[in-house]
Amino acid sequence: MKKLYLATLIIALGLFLIVPSAQANMLDDWSFEDGGAAWTLTGSTKVQAWGGADAKTGNNLVSISDPWDIQAGDCSQMVSDISGGLAYTYSLWSYGDDPNTDYTMNLAWYASGSEFDSDSQVINMGDSAHEQFTMAGIVPGGADSVLVSFGTVGTGVTCGKFDDVEFDAIPEPASMILLGSGLLGLFGIGRKKRS
Repeated sequence: MKKLYLATLIIALGLFLIVPSAQANMLDDWSFEDGGAAWTLTGSTKVQAWGGADAKTGNNLVSISDPWDIQAGDCSQMVSDISGGLAYTYSLWSYGDDPNTDYTMNLAWYASGSEFDSDSQVINMGDSAHEQFTMAGIVPGGADSVLVSFGTVGTGVTCGKFDDVEFDAIPEPASMILLGSGLLGLFGIGRKKRS
């Protein structure tokens, strides 16, 4: 019986220590250094080696709609193995050439291969400086995957550059604390009954 209580204590402590550190980017090739092979690119979207001040990490970034090819475009990647109720964070870095150009960050939630919900946020690049944009919330119940995308709001836009795209889905801290507290309580009750 002592081994059972010790195992319960270890599991509870593991939840407190391991789960909060489990936050990790769920996207492949998030900085586009592998050429964007994990991404679906549409319209005038392309992975380019800009380097220098334009790329946030490494040399490559995604360029959407350059001034010589004014058309809409977007970049997307499907992420699977998520669960409803998880807290999510979606962020990206941008470097814009025109402060009057709007782009959009999108999340399309799927259950068994069918889209059933979505979230989006319009972003404006500002004044050609690196700027991070973030969306956060709770994964809708029933979701098992999400299509993460970003792109133009319409046509006739100038060049937008994006890098370091992240999508994280982690257990909500309050739920993990409640579960861990319950396991610790069971351990305490077991110890009290033995003495």
